[in-house]
Amino acid sequence: MEWTNCNLCGSDRTEPYREGRDRQLGGTERFCLVRCLQCGLIYLNPRPCRDDMARYYPADYEPFARLSRYEGGRLARWSYRRYLDKRCAKLPKTPGRLLDVGCATGDFLARAREHGWRVQGVEPGQAAAEAARRRYDLDVFTGDLAQAHFPDGHFDAVTLWDVLEHLVDPRAELAEIHRILKPDGLLLIELPNLHSFDAVLFGPYWIGLDMPRHLYLFPPAALDAFLKQAGFKMFSRRCSSGGYGAFVASLNLWSAEQSSRLGRWTQRLATGLSQHPTWQWLLLPYVYLAYAAGRGPEITLLCRKRAG
Repeated sequence: MEWTNCNLCGSDRTEPYREGRDRQLGGTERFCLVRCLQCGLIYLNPRPCRDDMARYYPADYEPFARLSRYEGGRLARWSYRRYLDKRCAKLPKTPGRLLDVGCATGDFLARAREHGWRVQGVEPGQAAAEAARRRYDLDVFTGDLAQAHFPDGHFDAVTLWDVLEHLVDPRAELAEIHRILKPDGLLLIELPNLHSFDAVLFGPYWIGLDMPRHLYLFPPAALDAFLKQAGFKMFSRRCSSGGYGAFVASLNLWSAEQSSRLGRWTQRLATGLSQHPTWQWLLLPYVYLAYAAGRGPEITLLCRKRAG
């Protein structure tokens, strides 16, 4: 474990925000999120060292296992393609060069290529990067973005789908993205919404915490400051898709914890309900209300590179 100062302002003055463990993978280690008293950024401190982080990303970690979504029934495949198409719809109408940072197994990149984009990816997970190359014949660099050494002004768009919160140094990553984007290039960021209804409802079981993989939580003011420092101007902030899946993921974390106290039937009941189609219809009012209020589980930011 290593101690770190605030990545945004450099201050070491913090207050405890929340303690927890790796609920998603059943770990017993305790972790602590702190809030910077100077700028409000929330981050894991202490946190696993870089060399130790790989063990918290096993091969069955959910983003690495998404290929199985194409191996389900016809409805599941259609639904997943529609989900990817919604992401592609956020890109500029005129296709160009696209980089997906943290591309996992390459599903989004492969779909964007079908929409006419010339695509490349960066993925630190070796197994996931190899799966993207093998299945889709994608140009994916295995490692961190800075190690890829892309040319200045090379890309028309860069995407960070549920990635910024995982980065050890988001400030440096955003600066590197600014360098490799063309003038007026587009940056799309999707990340957990700290002020979502789910975060309030599930508390320590909220999937957006995901300790220790999520190293940061971004209050709006801190996120705005990150983007401004890196040379970006945000022109759109809205809640994005994924409301049902995020709710179910948090519900499953809660039910797994309650099984030891209320019996395993609690977990079986929650799992059974979450997998039943009726459950999706029952949750629709909650999901739409959350989106309308700006309190959905995730937010998507569209930003432009500023000159200078």
